[in-house]
Amino acid sequence: MSDAAAILLAVSTAGGAIAALPVSLPVALVVVALAFVRRSPVVLCLGAALLASGCSARAWAGLRPAPPRPWTGVATLVSDPGNAYGAVRVDLRLGPRRVEAWARGAPAGRLRDRLAGERVSVAGRLEPLPSRVRDRLARRQ
Repeated sequence: MSDAAAILLAVSTAGGAIAALPVSLPVALVVVALAFVRRSPVVLCLGAALLASGCSARAWAGLRPAPPRPWTGVATLVSDPGNAYGAVRVDLRLGPRRVEAWARGAPAGRLRDRLAGERVSVAGRLEPLPSRVRDRLARRQ
């Protein structure tokens, strides 16, 4: 495979993952197998794009927001707190879950001078994010 074909393969795979179209995985695997049998870099690029797109769509479909509920416990700051729209915004690790937290008033004042890696006691409410925010945060991670 030439350097140009390798670059095209990488670009087509990334494009398929970004598109996240619900492609049948068996169909994508057949196209990849056909590419190896025919030794066709173009068909391989198409198969890789289909496979990445199908896997990406399955990953997005597997994201299920937790139902709204109160939460109290110790959390680890994943990022330094920052000011945003009159509040303090910070990323927290709650066990295996990573969440974006917002604080206002006295809690914001206590949180503002903390640093990433510190552990803090938190009480609040976990809620699903609007889809536009969820997409921004998923791509940022």
